[in-house]
Amino acid sequence: ALLAVINLVVAWRSDTAYRFWWLAAGVAMTVYALASYGYFVPQMLSFQSGGEGWTASQIETFVTWWTGLNYVRMTVGAIGWLCALRALSLSGTGRRAARLAGVSAPVPQD
Repeated sequence: ALLAVINLVVAWRSDTAYRFWWLAAGVAMTVYALASYGYFVPQMLSFQSGGEGWTASQIETFVTWWTGLNYVRMTVGAIGWLCALRALSLSGTGRRAARLAGVSAPVPQD
């Protein structure tokens, strides 16, 4: 979670052409990490440590909610990865175009 927040701060301060995609990836992955450590991990730990006393109805409700929300969490994570891949693909565009033209591209100042 800390790396996701650091990445978000660095993306916010940058002025690169791919900043939008980098920020989108940072936001998505920060939400993903906060959901993981704020809800999913504590819920699973409580189920593992005290679930033996739960009724079948409580277990069914828990599993239904947990898996349903997990689909949302995984979708947010996939969107984050796709945005990060887009930002990464755009990060080399200037250097690639300059290399094809035979000109040395300046190193970006982030």
